[in-house]
Amino acid sequence: MPSHARGLPRLLRPGHAERLALLAELTSDLANVTVDSSAGRLLADYCRDVGIGVIVRGVRNSGDLAHELPMARMNRHLSGLDTVFVPTSPERAYISSTLIAATAWPGA
Repeated sequence: MPSHARGLPRLLRPGHAERLALLAELTSDLANVTVDSSAGRLLADYCRDVGIGVIVRGVRNSGDLAHELPMARMNRHLSGLDTVFVPTSPERAYISSTLIAATAWPGA
């Protein structure tokens, strides 16, 4: 799981274990979803080791795509991984990890 909260002040960042637990709870009813972590490893290496062949990334705008596309190309170069970009709906494009963290952990 990428750590999108890196840009937040340390006090607003949920702990790694807390994020994994929250994701596991939120996806517990989805039989085809596994929550795991690649912390400290290249995503390409993690995907190869567990047999993942495609990375799915959500993009809100051209800035997100500009950030994600070079990483997708490098993952493809390193391990043959494909990346699928899924655009968000316009009515949710304002949502960011910074906004989520600020509202989920107010005053933290």
